[in-house]
Amino acid sequence: MARNNTSINNAETKKAEAAKEAAEKKKKKRPALKIHATRDSRWRAGRNFGRSDTIIPLDELSKEEIAMLKGDKVLVVEEVEI
Repeated sequence: MARNNTSINNAETKKAEAAKEAAEKKKKKRPALKIHATRDSRWRAGRNFGRSDTIIPLDELSKEEIAMLKGDKVLVVEEVEI
């Protein structure tokens, strides 16, 4: 019986640790770009931008795409954390 309780305790401990890690991830801020176009529509880096803000986490963009977005004079690009 003690062996069975140990297995249950280990499973509960692993669940608690996984929940704690998930909560920590949510607390951490991720760097992102907040982007909008000065025109009605602008395609850049495979995405369409309008006058409303679009927020894209940096880990979803390549270095080339980040440079392309920041270098586009039609886009207003701001570094933010989400």
